[in-house]
Amino acid sequence: MSGHERRREQVPESLKAAARRSPNFGRLYAMQPLLAIYGAQAEQSVFTNPNVSYVASGQFGEVLAEELVQRAGVRVEGTRQIDRLAGLQRAGLLPGRTRDAFDTLRRGRNDAAHNHLFDTSKALKAVELCFHLGQFFSRAIDDVREIAAFVPPQLPSEVAGGSAELAELREALGRYQRTLAESRTRLSEVGDRLEAERRGREEAERLTEAAERARAESEAEVACHRDEIERLRRAHQDRYDQERLKPRPVSVNAREAIVARAQRPEPLNEVQARVRIDEMLTQAGWTVQNYADLNPLASQGVAVREFSLATGRADYVLYVDGMIVGVIEAKREGTPLAGALAQNERYAGGVLKEHSMAVWREGEPFAFRYATTGAETFFLNLLDPHARSRSVFAFHRPETFAAWMKRATERPNTPTFRAALRTALPVLESHDLRTAQEEAIVGLESSLAQDKPRALIQMATGAGKTYTAVTESYRLLKHARARRILFLVDRNNLGRQAKAEFDRYKTPDENRKFTDLYNVDSLGRSGLQETSSVVISTIQRMYALLKGEPLEDTAEAEDREDTSTLDENYMTDSPVTVEYNPAVPIESFDLIVIDECHRSIYGLWRGVLDYFDAHLVGLTATPTRQTKGFFDGNMVSEYTYEQAVADGVNVDFDVVTMDSSIREDGGAKIDKGTTVRIRDRKTRAQRYEELDEDFVYTVGQIGRTVIAEDEIRAVLTAYKNNWQRWFPGRTELPKTLIFAASDDHADEVLKQVKEVFGRGDAFAKKITYRSRDKGDDPEQLVNDLRNSPLLRVAVTVDMIATGTDVKALECVIFLRAVRSPVLFEQMKGRGARTIDADDLKAVTPDPAADLAKDRFVLVDAVGVTASPLVDTRPMLPPDGAVSAWPS
Repeated sequence: MSGHERRREQVPESLKAAARRSPNFGRLYAMQPLLAIYGAQAEQSVFTNPNVSYVASGQFGEVLAEELVQRAGVRVEGTRQIDRLAGLQRAGLLPGRTRDAFDTLRRGRNDAAHNHLFDTSKALKAVELCFHLGQFFSRAIDDVREIAAFVPPQLPSEVAGGSAELAELREALGRYQRTLAESRTRLSEVGDRLEAERRGREEAERLTEAAERARAESEAEVACHRDEIERLRRAHQDRYDQERLKPRPVSVNAREAIVARAQRPEPLNEVQARVRIDEMLTQAGWTVQNYADLNPLASQGVAVREFSLATGRADYVLYVDGMIVGVIEAKREGTPLAGALAQNERYAGGVLKEHSMAVWREGEPFAFRYATTGAETFFLNLLDPHARSRSVFAFHRPETFAAWMKRATERPNTPTFRAALRTALPVLESHDLRTAQEEAIVGLESSLAQDKPRALIQMATGAGKTYTAVTESYRLLKHARARRILFLVDRNNLGRQAKAEFDRYKTPDENRKFTDLYNVDSLGRSGLQETSSVVISTIQRMYALLKGEPLEDTAEAEDREDTSTLDENYMTDSPVTVEYNPAVPIESFDLIVIDECHRSIYGLWRGVLDYFDAHLVGLTATPTRQTKGFFDGNMVSEYTYEQAVADGVNVDFDVVTMDSSIREDGGAKIDKGTTVRIRDRKTRAQRYEELDEDFVYTVGQIGRTVIAEDEIRAVLTAYKNNWQRWFPGRTELPKTLIFAASDDHADEVLKQVKEVFGRGDAFAKKITYRSRDKGDDPEQLVNDLRNSPLLRVAVTVDMIATGTDVKALECVIFLRAVRSPVLFEQMKGRGARTIDADDLKAVTPDPAADLAKDRFVLVDAVGVTASPLVDTRPMLPPDGAVSAWPS
């Protein structure tokens, strides 16, 4: 027997029956009896004792918050309602209006308890908020998506109050009654709208009358069981207190499902849905008309409500340039929309004679079809071969339909982009492509021809993912006549690197520069340009564009965006939500290429990707399980690091490890009385202080809040003393990349590199997004690391961690712990690039004649390679390799 069943058994039958009879809260009894009891108490006393009603509504909110905490396994530190709400909000369980409702009940209960308020209008509003929170609870926990409305209590004739208050009450009750009637109106079941509305009003009146009878029967029962209700409340409070600090185990999937359901908006009734559909059409540039006011030439796109056909009425018929081209089927939420699209097949031959001359395609009068609830929309383009319905964020714009119509007329064999993907792409000629790149393009084009919406390309670091994407972009723009492609990058500096790849690319057929044929633009303050064929952006910039926020074009602004650590840069408090932006239609891109798509952004940030009606193509060297899931398991090519090494695309590596007493002991202590140097993070000003108590720090703090100078010096000294053993015959230090834990840590590492090696500023540089603060251009520093023989050591945090291509690197040193195996693989990959021997000699002072890069060395000074989550096994262990630092 479950805990919920035991709790219900302890409730007296008369109280149980009274709570279940509540028209607004009875359904909650099965989930938590106290919710139904307090809800019933609040609605029964709203007119007779508003203060009691206020208190009961507040208790409803407290019990509901406690139930959410327990069901989702959320840990809450404090004991107040505001602590519970804060914990739920952090977990993503309280979207904005829901949190506002809880806060209103919390404040109202406090006022009622301390000031004995008797405002009937506010008490009635509190009961309505309880109803909506109960609906929210049912949606979040049990995925109940029923269309329901608050059933208002009837105003007793003897209610006290001034005329102004009574007028306010009557206005509120009338509004609730109209909303209830709306919720019972079924436009899709009755051909005549006025008849549907009349039936809705009659059903609402019956519900109100039945509810009033139930309230009258239950009021006395609830009132006489106050002691029993208090006992139930104490028992519930005791159970909650036990789980508050030690939540019940809830699986990650179960919690994420609750959060996802909690974030979904309230379902719309059919009347609300029609209002929402009208708004969506207007936002997308359509003029909405009634059938009686039909004027197809009122604008380029006209949507006509309740359009008469020979086979009945269409909810909306779409005109473009005076021609009938599409239809919209409006449905109640919960209706399978794929079935609704099939239903509008009945319209195919049903255009009345007086409209037949306006039909664009005689054989198919409604080529563009939608089915929508106002919350969910499906689209079917019958011009596509083997047309398949797909979910879309909003309606397409009339000018888009006009462009599609023009293409279908001019190119009947490939009337749409999806049709061209099947037949217009020529056989791929290899030219300069590697075998892995050929396989990726062929696999992707096969997936696109089958109209699979998402595809994933796994390609080892250094194997040419960007070049592959540029080649495919050219083929789609030229042969499939793609309008525009979006190239999403991990960081702005990688966007500049991608732009350079497009700039360098020469077409295999005409040997012309890509950018001479097509405009490639980085997203900036001008927004989307009509002339752009390729747009390069981070997902955060694209989100800002959708939100209508101003964008800056300066390198300094981009550096500020990229300053945070990789994980921080992509973290949000909750999944991002977007609204339709007319300046950025859903059809703005035909294809979106997502570079470094293993990033966690596509959980929290996927709302940006779901906005666009476009194929998605992911590029990564290190796909996670979540990445594969996002791309529907459709991995069109797979080229691993091991294959890349075997093919000579990448080089293998040796691992050198070092242990320090600080890390072996898990931290260290600085004794009281020791004088330490303290640096202000913002101003970077330094001062010395004597510790007035022992300072204990952990390994996790090293490099972040504590700089262990002796550890840095020991690592660098060991490297100086041993590098010639690992690179015999060399006279100059191989190009080296050091990963530091923070910008302050990087400053200290840089200082000690120059001191330990006895070299000057040209020998070593810090390359982070904050380098510009000291007058250095980080992009120029990266180029110097690639091309200058003088720059031998670079110290970074995240800027060169993923994607940045520096082929001459031969040693990668970890002075920073890495928790993510995916990020570790990306960082390790900075040393894996191959480089032509002549190019290596060009960036190496006094090179030997036989100088070549055949491997790189990974120096682990923080224990990152000890984790079972990361793969640090060289493919071929070299004979006599140094596997540990000398003691």
